Amino acid sequence: LLALWEVELKIKRVTAGVLAALLAMQIVVSGLSVPTYAKETDSEPGVEEPIEEPVEEPVQEEEPQQPVKPQKPKVTVSADYAVLYNVESGEMLFEKNAKKRTPTASTAKLMTAVAACHLFKENATFRVGKELNLVSWDASRAGLKKGNRLSFSQIMSALLLPSGCDAAYTIAVKGGRKLAGNAKLSPKKAVAHFEQYANRLAKKLGLVNSHFVNPDGYDAKNQYSCARDMAILAKEALRQPRIYRVTKKASVKVKLLRGGWRNWTNTNAHLNKKSPYYIKECIGLKTGTTSKAGACLVSAVRKAGQVYVCVIMHTQKDKRFADSYRLLHYAMKYGIN
Repeated sequence: LLALWEVELKIKRVTAGVLAALLAMQIVVSGLSVPTYAKETDSEPGVEEPIEEPVEEPVQEEEPQQPVKPQKPKVTVSADYAVLYNVESGEMLFEKNAKKRTPTASTAKLMTAVAACHLFKENATFRVGKELNLVSWDASRAGLKKGNRLSFSQIMSALLLPSGCDAAYTIAVKGGRKLAGNAKLSPKKAVAHFEQYANRLAKKLGLVNSHFVNPDGYDAKNQYSCARDMAILAKEALRQPRIYRVTKKASVKVKLLRGGWRNWTNTNAHLNKKSPYYIKECIGLKTGTTSKAGACLVSAVRKAGQVYVCVIMHTQKDKRFADSYRLLHYAMKYGIN
């Protein structure tokens, strides 16, 4: 029993020693732990550092989108031949059989007017004579009588407003006699001289599909033009103040140099305020109708510094103004790029 007690006592001592050693190791490890210190700063004691506000990233603005241009609608006309032309840029905005030859009807009077501007000065006067016998019985007239005397502006009004074929022949005869240097040249020969000059001038202006044999546009063999040429001719007419000062008027009342008073109304419905086809920006130019040419119209408008010419050839009389109205409004809305 004594021996067993001694063994048990030794075991207790060993156990106590082990526990003491473990406790000592724990104390040493705890003593080696790194103490936590406050973060060092450069600020003076007792002075709080300002709190930095968070910096926001700049918001990049989106570039404004360019406005989308409205698409140009498709435009159509009833006429067999047509052109819409920007005089300032030279651009053809619309063409339909534009280079095909067709009779001109009274739109040829624009060629007569342009030729007269090239031949005569502002102070020229015109005496009506036997050339009235050359006017067809069913042609449109300004009511001129043999012996009447007109100024240049008056003969232009008689030619371009009521579409006077009598005025066309009076201009042609005086012009032909001047070109021939023969004041007694017969009316028929004088007209031939004038038309030769008109054709030379037409080529000089760039009319490549046109030929004129009479000054009034009445149906005749070898009397033709095309819509594109008529647009070019209209451009030249608009360069002549003595023409467009007349063509932009709805009507005039004039006292002839000899022959009394005349009232002439423009045949262009675009200038008639009572017409459904009235266009306030319209500045001319010329109507025309014959059995072979059909109903024709050369018209022009000026808007926002641009001048547009519309040529309508060979359609029905009640449709030429509708076609022209449609094209000219298209030009004024979409023509400027």
